[in-house]
Amino acid sequence: MTRIDAPCEARVIIAADPEEIPDYSALPSRVRAALRDFHITLDLPQGEHDEITDNLIDELLLDGEPVRLARLKPQT
Repeated sequence: MTRIDAPCEARVIIAADPEEIPDYSALPSRVRAALRDFHITLDLPQGEHDEITDNLIDELLLDGEPVRLARLKPQT
């Protein structure tokens, strides 16, 4: 054991039938709202896309792709 903390990454994947969830397209914003109190948001690994936007993240999440959970950066 080197006592060096390894980088950790957590991801979330939606595993639900869109037909069973009313307003399925609003699910990413509801996930963000639930995580906000814990200072966490949705993100993608850097380098995989040229420009990371909330719309891109939402599309990937709704398509069943894994999306990274990331700490919110404090506003200065």
